[in-house]
Amino acid sequence: MKFKKLPFIIGEVASAHEGNYIKAIKIGKKAFKAGADAVKFQIFKCQNLMSKKNPLYKKFKKFEISQDNWIKILRQFKKKKFLIAEIFDIDSLIFANKQKVFKIYKLPSTCLNNVEMLNYLSKINKPIIIAAGGATFEEINYAFKKLKKNKKNIIIMAGFQNFPTKIKDTNLSKIPLIKETFKTKMGYADHIDSNQNLYPFSIPLMAYTLGADIIEKHITLNRKAKGTDYYSSLDPEEFKKFVDFLKKSYKAFSTSKWDLTKAEIEYRKFNKTFAVAKSNLLKGHKIKTEDLYFKRTNKAGITVDQLAPYLGKALKKNKFIDEIILPKELK
Repeated sequence: MKFKKLPFIIGEVASAHEGNYIKAIKIGKKAFKAGADAVKFQIFKCQNLMSKKNPLYKKFKKFEISQDNWIKILRQFKKKKFLIAEIFDIDSLIFANKQKVFKIYKLPSTCLNNVEMLNYLSKINKPIIIAAGGATFEEINYAFKKLKKNKKNIIIMAGFQNFPTKIKDTNLSKIPLIKETFKTKMGYADHIDSNQNLYPFSIPLMAYTLGADIIEKHITLNRKAKGTDYYSSLDPEEFKKFVDFLKKSYKAFSTSKWDLTKAEIEYRKFNKTFAVAKSNLLKGHKIKTEDLYFKRTNKAGITVDQLAPYLGKALKKNKFIDEIILPKELK
């Protein structure tokens, strides 16, 4: 799959809906309105994912959305919308695939060794994101090999949620390491504390510069309400600024060639020094090195390293002290 723009930004809904399907719809729509290229929903059956003995079971059970309500949610998003499903169990994966609305599936690091899910995903003609957060190299490699047999479009996504993740734990250096090892497209799921000045925007940008073409960011309706995942989420207006920031920052990487842009050419006129007459020179005078100074002129002329081919050539017109000498004025 070719992504239309870089960076490709995913609005992560996660459990910000807290089990309320109407809220899930609102968050998804707000994410698209704020400029997200895609919206990601997490689909799971709590009884398949978590032991009832786990202290978090009751909390997660409240976040579970029934399949009937998922159908209501997905109806609100036209097929032209780019939806991603992060699936945590085989039943939810089969259900999500039957809806025929998701363009990418994400395999959470929880499920990297789930053979049943890996086999199912390998047969789906859709790109797959492999979540690398908290996973060993062996686990990532196992899932990658299982999927790679029948699939070209695999994305590996670094980053993990630690409510929120501390800067020292982001370990962005894993991005180029994974990209070089697996030769595949990379993503980064950001979970930095949204209250920290600058970092919620700058860390994802750093991830992008290191090779993460796809950036995932949490979004919620109101961060001040301190709902689920609020630590690393952005409000819709903040998310809009975040998208704008990344998309504009991307333009700083517009070319890998050493071609001067129009702006650099204009800057060059101001910044470089060009040949000017050291004294008054008459028409027909043959140019010698001692006839010239090199000064800023605010026009593009002959730089000192370009001078050799013009030495000995005659002036077509008189030149006065400090006047620029242009190539077209020599014969």
